[in-house]
Amino acid sequence: MTDEEGLARWRELRLSFVLLLLIYLNLTWSIQGARWAEGLHILPWVVLGTVVLGFLLAISRWPAHAAHGYILFVGVITNSLLLCALVSPELSWQDRLIEVGLRLYHWFMVLLGGGTSYDNLVFVAELALLLWIVGYVSAWQYFRHRRLWWALFPPTAGLMFNLYYAPPELLPYFMIHLGLCLLLLIRHRLHQRQGEWQKARILAGDEARFDIIRDGLIIALLALFLAWTLPGAQQVKALARFGERLERPVRTVKEEWNRLFASLQRYGRSQELTFGPTKLLAGEVQLTDAPIADIQAAEGRYWAAAVYDYYGGRGWAATYTDRGPLGENSSPMAEPPYRMRMKVEQVVRVRWPAMRIILAAPLLYQVDIPAEAQLLYLPREGATAARPPADIQMAFPQHRLYEGDVYRVTSLVSAADEESLRAAGTDYPDWVRQYYLQLPQDVPRRLRWLARFLTRGLTNNYDKALAIESFLRLIPYNEHVEAPPPTEDAVEYFIFMMREGYCDYYASAMVVLARIAGIPARFVQGYAVGEPDANGVYHILERNGHAWAELYFPGYGWIIFEPTPAQPLPVRYANRAEALIAEAEHRTAPTNPLEEEEKFGPDMPPMGEAAGPFGVGELPTPARVGAEIGIVLVGLALLVGILWGLWRLMEPRRLTPVERAYLRLTRLARVLAGVRAEPTWTPYEFAGTLARRAPAAGGSVRALADMFVRQRYGPAGSAVAEGDPLEVWRQASAELLGARIREIYHRFMGLVRLPKDYAGSSGRVK
Repeated sequence: MTDEEGLARWRELRLSFVLLLLIYLNLTWSIQGARWAEGLHILPWVVLGTVVLGFLLAISRWPAHAAHGYILFVGVITNSLLLCALVSPELSWQDRLIEVGLRLYHWFMVLLGGGTSYDNLVFVAELALLLWIVGYVSAWQYFRHRRLWWALFPPTAGLMFNLYYAPPELLPYFMIHLGLCLLLLIRHRLHQRQGEWQKARILAGDEARFDIIRDGLIIALLALFLAWTLPGAQQVKALARFGERLERPVRTVKEEWNRLFASLQRYGRSQELTFGPTKLLAGEVQLTDAPIADIQAAEGRYWAAAVYDYYGGRGWAATYTDRGPLGENSSPMAEPPYRMRMKVEQVVRVRWPAMRIILAAPLLYQVDIPAEAQLLYLPREGATAARPPADIQMAFPQHRLYEGDVYRVTSLVSAADEESLRAAGTDYPDWVRQYYLQLPQDVPRRLRWLARFLTRGLTNNYDKALAIESFLRLIPYNEHVEAPPPTEDAVEYFIFMMREGYCDYYASAMVVLARIAGIPARFVQGYAVGEPDANGVYHILERNGHAWAELYFPGYGWIIFEPTPAQPLPVRYANRAEALIAEAEHRTAPTNPLEEEEKFGPDMPPMGEAAGPFGVGELPTPARVGAEIGIVLVGLALLVGILWGLWRLMEPRRLTPVERAYLRLTRLARVLAGVRAEPTWTPYEFAGTLARRAPAAGGSVRALADMFVRQRYGPAGSAVAEGDPLEVWRQASAELLGARIREIYHRFMGLVRLPKDYAGSSGRVK
């Protein structure tokens, strides 16, 4: 390859290289914007290095095996150095490298042996390695083998996966990605077509290139419009039911992911409501008034969704591995052997777009729809039912529940009084000791001291629990707190450093301190009571999301405690007599959900709410309408900018001002006047045809054609007509645009103009 050929090839590929690099940088910026973990700022440097090296290796003469080996060697060194930069700067580089290796080894042991990992450094390391490999493969495949989809599909898949779980504010990254991919696609198709024309010895002008740009833009914009307007799979129930065939393997992958990367930032707002096997004690929460469910019950109480037993210092995990059926077509399950429990029925109407969890008052016992529970079967202890009793951590409907679906759930609610709980003793079953007294090996000494201090002098576990609960309710409530540092125990940091927090921290602290004091306890997540209406229906909103502690008392089972000061204390009766009176007056929920349809109201928003493009329960206020219009205008401006950039991009290089102005005129004539410069026409014939089509622009069009003819076909050094060709082009374009607008206006007025003999409602002739 000569130097001139190499320079020509570089000019041909440099824009494609820049576009591919920007596509991958946009992907890393979107991942940074999601703030999944600390340390993601190294990712742009990773993709910058791998795309640049992949491009240089692809256009070089290196054989494939040598290039692949080289990129792996450089990748290991580069990523190791970047990861070491994330470790404590007080250590030497050698110690940093050793610490990174040990943390990766520990994560690998968790992968093989079970358990939960809270180390975000491993997530950053694996993501950096993945981006290094994928970025290199894309650059190699595109610039060595001209395989376009190897360049577009990997970053697109990564971006879609990231945006699916990230906040909706990151949507602009998708629009930028779409524009960059469109530019790369058009550039690739142009190079491909030009190569084919060159082989066939076809002389193709700028009109052919303009056709490719126009057709590509039309197809891309049409696809974007369809993707924007067609309903999603969550809204089309038939498609969603079909996708549920893959639900079990997908759920298994999610559970493993949450186990191995338990400390990643998570966002509660999604199209599907579900609770994962892990719960991280994270930073501030921002909950909305979006409706979750309407629950009809005899009285308001907490609505549990998930129970967690394992505390790892940074968060919680649900470690039960057994699965069992609930609901329809399942064999009956024995009731847990707890005293002073009432069967309470609730009717739940789903208000969220899609739900993958069963909500119920503690303790969940049965549901009338097919479901599956994550549970631990308990000893029978004389039970006669087909299946022994079970301790249920979570229950999942067999089919995804959608807005408007109704199900009935039965719970065994405790009515134990304070006197009974004080006398319950400490004879805990083995399964309770195994799961619900667990603590990390390195529990901070200050927490052990605090638990002993709070419970000193108390002789029963109920009073000890009340002492811990009362202490935690003195800590100020605040939803806008930062997450604890990765090296700190979250509960210790909450009590001694933060000294403020929200329900997740209060419930965690209650459980940890109770376990230190020898009381089995667990972390429960779900929703607070909600707002009741006159018909006994509790309206649960997203902002009612809540977490609380449950402590185990022999013979009575799990009892709710509320350490969060923003919530009222649970009502408990002083003695057995009061509890029996309350149980006798207890009202159950209706027996037939269909008979209570009028209490829920019709399956549509109440009067005064608007459901539609502004969301459920939102009114299109002037500010919101203005924001929507602003977004549309910004999108249109961005589209116009892209079109103008493509227009200018496809102009040939080294044109004189007259040639550039005439080329722009031929393109604009096709768009605004429908006049195409045929190959057999002279410039004067083209100008005459365009002047007849748009008489108002005739003078400037003929002047520009005369300039072009004099320069192109006149003798060397001949004078060109006076005037600035670009200024003449601007005048011609304005006149053509004005003529087009007037033509559209007259057509419209011709359609709406009424006949002279038309009589209106007054009977007069118009």
